[in-house]
Amino acid sequence: MSKDQWPATCGESDDAVFQSFLQHFIEAVLIGQEHSPIVEAAHDKKRDQLLAGIGAVFALAESVKSLYGSMGNSLRFPAEKEKKSEPLAPVAAVLEKDYRGVACPMNFVKVKLDLSRLKQGDRIKVLLDDGKPIESVPRSVAAEGHRIQEQTREGDHWSVVIEKA
Repeated sequence: MSKDQWPATCGESDDAVFQSFLQHFIEAVLIGQEHSPIVEAAHDKKRDQLLAGIGAVFALAESVKSLYGSMGNSLRFPAEKEKKSEPLAPVAAVLEKDYRGVACPMNFVKVKLDLSRLKQGDRIKVLLDDGKPIESVPRSVAAEGHRIQEQTREGDHWSVVIEKA
């Protein structure tokens, strides 16, 4: 596969995905700075550097695995500092996010992060794949106390409207 054929994630560009990872994991000190070079090599699609640094790739994977293993029921990492989040926007429009192609449990984690930025009563519409995502995400969101306002099948995926409790 050539580097031009590497798929983007969740409709976001590769740059946005890597920038988000660097910001929310490495700069937030949830994963060590020592992983920056291998993440940058992956971003730049430097296959030779990745193959030569395969140990660093596995170390990064183990760090991510360990981090997610430490996540509590609140979906917070122990090292994560409590941050006051600001609402996305004080408008009545429903925020829409496309999480098709995002594996469980990351799709729920992303929805949870989106909800954390909203005010009580605000709504978000998320697009999810059939199968585990549509089974797990609405159930997990409801278990958190939020309300599923609408859940409709749209071809090969689902649209779910969630109201923040």
